[in-house]
Amino acid sequence: MNVKGIYAVVAEPLDAKGAKRWYLSLGENIKPRYVKWVNNHRFVVSVAKSEEYRNTPFTVRYLFTGDINAREWRLLVKPKDMFRQINDTVVDWLEDDPEHILMAYSDEEWDAYPDIKKVNVATGRDTTVKRGLNGIGYWAADHEGTPMIGTGQTDRGNKRRVIFDKETEDWDSVDDYPGLEADTPIYGILNQVRELVIGDYRGKDTMGVYVYDLKQKRIVRDHFLSRQKNREQFFVELDKFLNQVNGPSEYMK
Repeated sequence: MNVKGIYAVVAEPLDAKGAKRWYLSLGENIKPRYVKWVNNHRFVVSVAKSEEYRNTPFTVRYLFTGDINAREWRLLVKPKDMFRQINDTVVDWLEDDPEHILMAYSDEEWDAYPDIKKVNVATGRDTTVKRGLNGIGYWAADHEGTPMIGTGQTDRGNKRRVIFDKETEDWDSVDDYPGLEADTPIYGILNQVRELVIGDYRGKDTMGVYVYDLKQKRIVRDHFLSRQKNREQFFVELDKFLNQVNGPSEYMK
């Protein structure tokens, strides 16, 4: 809700007549990015605001957490005696663990290669699940909340991707997987199997969607999306495909 230029989050019970709304003002010059419920009584709000650090302006992102029962809210993860521009990157919402989420951030200033942290959505307390790797700026997890894919580029500008092998528990280079590249679009990780949903042209004029088996190290089936050339329609059809094979899933970086 936008009231005279100031954004707010409004929580209103649907099953309690006469219950009062909870109006949470985000404050001046703070813009919401999204709101998401994490359990029955708690939501998080991703926001962006302008800040200045060492005379340089930055757009800084934060994640706030709110409890509708206690009507309390707080900053979820706060940089400790340092400047950190991105504080709202969620790796996985951990649907089977409503008290925690997986996030990616570093406790070292200007570190472009974040750790994966398991964060309590009420207190902000965290434990490190995976230490950051050189050249890896983005992480993705499977539907069990296991970190599986890391993507990014090194200080020298070389693209890098690593893939977790559940059998050996090693992080392997994408070079070990024929047909995958560091910049191959990955749209999802299939439930309980070691397969990726990827985008690839495979010599055709338009991108198709394929299933890549990490154990066989090859594409095992495809779904060409009716040769859609319109980008918007492509993602509409892609969403339908992912719902068929994997259930609702957010696109991965």
